[in-house]
Amino acid sequence: ASYAFGDPKADSFTGKVWADVVSQKLQASAADIASNPDGASTSFTGSGFDAGVKLGAGGFEGVLYGYSGSGLGTTGLYVLATSDLGRKRDSDGGYAQATYKFDRVKLGLSYGESRLKLTSDEKALGSSNSDLVKRNDSTVAGVYYSLTKAITLVGEFAHTEASAFNGNKATEDTYILGGIIFF
Repeated sequence: ASYAFGDPKADSFTGKVWADVVSQKLQASAADIASNPDGASTSFTGSGFDAGVKLGAGGFEGVLYGYSGSGLGTTGLYVLATSDLGRKRDSDGGYAQATYKFDRVKLGLSYGESRLKLTSDEKALGSSNSDLVKRNDSTVAGVYYSLTKAITLVGEFAHTEASAFNGNKATEDTYILGGIIFF
């Protein structure tokens, strides 16, 4: 469900609010069932919700977004969504973004993160030594220049960190230069 208000070309204050829900039952294949440990669940229902708000006033635009799920995964929909015994992993996260546009230049800053939690059977087995990703987060700063109505030049810096339950960490700093063509 979503609701938008204001005309970005005519009104000084605009916005949009939205919320979504998902629920899907998944069944293990015969091959997966045969290779699963004894007592493993063979089906589960993944479910979750997300919601956000986007507001614009003059040259400012801000977005706040969050989600929560059970049995949905964190890196991709239904990827690593359960433990080896078929217990659902919980996940949550969100992001915040702010931009300001003056004339042809827009400046932006955003931060987002996703978190995955271990299941009770993983905790009982001491799986805090797992190399499963516990948290991903990223901060992005950007400058965007509208060359024409159809072409925007982009310059961004992104700092990304990932940490696993066993304490392993990875970081990456990325510089992005490019363009966007709108059609």
